Amino acid sequence: MRLRGLLGRRGSFLPTVLNIAQCVGWAAVEVLVIADGSAKLVPSVPHSVWAVGAGALATALALWPLGFVRTLRRYAVWLVIASSIYLFVEVLRHGLSPPPGGSWRPFWLSVDVVVALPISWAPLAADYSRHSRRSRDAFSGALGGFGVAAIAYFLLGLFAIVAMPKSSSDPIGALLAVPAGALAVAILVLDEIDEAFANLYSTALSAQNLKPTLDRRVVALLVGLVATALALLTDMTQYENFLLLIGSVFVPLFAVLLVDYFLLRGRVFDVGPLAPSRPVMALPWFLGFVVYQLLNPGTVPGWSALWTRGQALLHLSPPPPWLSASLTSFVVAALVTLAVAPLEHPRAGRAGREQS
Repeated sequence: MRLRGLLGRRGSFLPTVLNIAQCVGWAAVEVLVIADGSAKLVPSVPHSVWAVGAGALATALALWPLGFVRTLRRYAVWLVIASSIYLFVEVLRHGLSPPPGGSWRPFWLSVDVVVALPISWAPLAADYSRHSRRSRDAFSGALGGFGVAAIAYFLLGLFAIVAMPKSSSDPIGALLAVPAGALAVAILVLDEIDEAFANLYSTALSAQNLKPTLDRRVVALLVGLVATALALLTDMTQYENFLLLIGSVFVPLFAVLLVDYFLLRGRVFDVGPLAPSRPVMALPWFLGFVVYQLLNPGTVPGWSALWTRGQALLHLSPPPPWLSASLTSFVVAALVTLAVAPLEHPRAGRAGREQS
């Protein structure tokens, strides 16, 4: 609902639909991760059985979320921290030796992939921080809880690839090879259920922005069924393209939100049911999306070919290797926001502040 302040109630429908789509996609990815990890731990059970079980459990938790969150906070988080520290120690014991023949050329592509993962959670943060008693607690909880964890696990993956080359093609198998690795992986796989649950829960909350009378439990059940079906029908080979599509949508949108909320609106947004439409603010978001796709269109058949032709028309084929699609689209969206903000009707802005 925070996007109501940026685009108005009706204008927020488009990013809401996109957020629902990415939440469903993420839920399917999490179910796949759980199924892959479980199948590695207990190969005698078919992968499809693990996928159905993971989807059913995540859906059940999304129907009754508060008790699960309390249990996770009290017990599971400490097991996850302990197993993560153990894996760090075991990976580092192998020694870090950079592989020969490396190149900096794919560096910014890697940055785009890394940025896309945490930015996809930006629209979801308010679903959980809204339970905080103070804005300071919401900010520190989101930054510490998600930021620190994201950095830690990216580092663990990087160290594992450098220390154990097998992990680049079979990360779960590489971690299982370390002493007591099966126990540590089992704990992380169990913890992954909360990620699937979070996506189902946030999908239901986002859907209520479209229609507040929707029953969250019914939405969670339907989305759980769809996510489980997708997990059974797809695999992880398209994971990178999924991340790049998410980044192209939410990186420039987040830039517009930051600039407008902190610099232009004085941290005051009208997020009520009568929030006025602000179509001008969709322009920097759209331009940022276009810039991202021109610099990094991914490899989705048909879609990437469209943007590749655009690259050729603009003489951007191939794009400069020193340009990051994420950072460039963020800067473009932010600068265009500053440029077009004065075009917004002054009365609309004043009315929004008075209602807030």
